[in-house]
Amino acid sequence: MNILWRTNQLVFGTIVALYPQKKRAMIRIQNQQLIADIDAELVVGKSYWFQLTKPAPALTLRLLQTDSSISAVAAYFRIDEWLLNIYYNSQSPISHSLIRDLFTVKKQLSMSLTTFKTIIHLCVKEWNLSLTDEHLKWIHALQQQPLTQDRIVQQLNQFSESGNMMRVGEQSLTMIQATYTCLTNHNWDMSTDLVKRSVFAYVALKQRQVMQKSSLDLRI
Repeated sequence: MNILWRTNQLVFGTIVALYPQKKRAMIRIQNQQLIADIDAELVVGKSYWFQLTKPAPALTLRLLQTDSSISAVAAYFRIDEWLLNIYYNSQSPISHSLIRDLFTVKKQLSMSLTTFKTIIHLCVKEWNLSLTDEHLKWIHALQQQPLTQDRIVQQLNQFSESGNMMRVGEQSLTMIQATYTCLTNHNWDMSTDLVKRSVFAYVALKQRQVMQKSSLDLRI
């Protein structure tokens, strides 16, 4: 998963190796192993909550000086415990601005709390994607207008550049990106037609899935 690093994000990671002379550590976040500047006493193999203090030129993390339990961190940063727990399990970066964006989408789309939690669960568990407002909007579109594979194929066959996307065993990033671009150019992302918007949401989510798989070896 290609993580977008931002100042003040909270991240949960496991220490893989320490470089005390350089005040650095190799830390595993999600499926990525990253080198970060961390000035703290750490133990290899142990997991910690960190706050990102500087994303570039070197990733710089600060060890949280609080109880590392979910309840303690949630209370300290005033984050809903159930939501922090989801980020903890997926090991995705979290920030107050991102949480604000998620709840803004919830309000804009008039989601009940139950629907909101269901879509978040689908994002993390079914689609295996990071929690972003964009991903929630797309999954919500799919929930509003569920589609069968045959229906998706039927819709994509309208365009020569996207018709093959559903007919091959291995969907390549190039093919999915071509389909995504095609649908965007035809404004399916903005369409008032629920079927078109749902098809676009499906393609957009598949694109993010493949991009995530291709970026697992990212090093910082």
